[in-house]
Amino acid sequence: MSRRIFVLDSTGDSRAALERLLVNRGFSVCASGAWEEAAEILEREPLDLLMADSTPPAEDFLEAILVIHARFPVLPIFLVTSFSQNEREIEKVRPVCRCIFEKPLDLGAMDRALGALFAVA
Repeated sequence: MSRRIFVLDSTGDSRAALERLLVNRGFSVCASGAWEEAAEILEREPLDLLMADSTPPAEDFLEAILVIHARFPVLPIFLVTSFSQNEREIEKVRPVCRCIFEKPLDLGAMDRALGALFAVA
């Protein structure tokens, strides 16, 4: 059974690129630029990971990650971000994110994190 990942990214081009990367790695992927849509989908169907790309200015987006985590506390969250963002804002979501990746995305690090998350015992 393929693991299901939701890609949340407000930028269409980077959302499509991340979606392609994950599909090419064998994951089932759904994607949106709106966190409200992510929450609606999570209400209807189980997902294995939320992968969110936070592009500055993103304070509202980062707040949305906290809202999603509060509603779905067992859902792992990976965050892709730029350190040109306000580090204080990133620190607010750090406790709820399983992994935080700096841009440009290191594909090897992403693959290792996905492998660790979905490792079969």
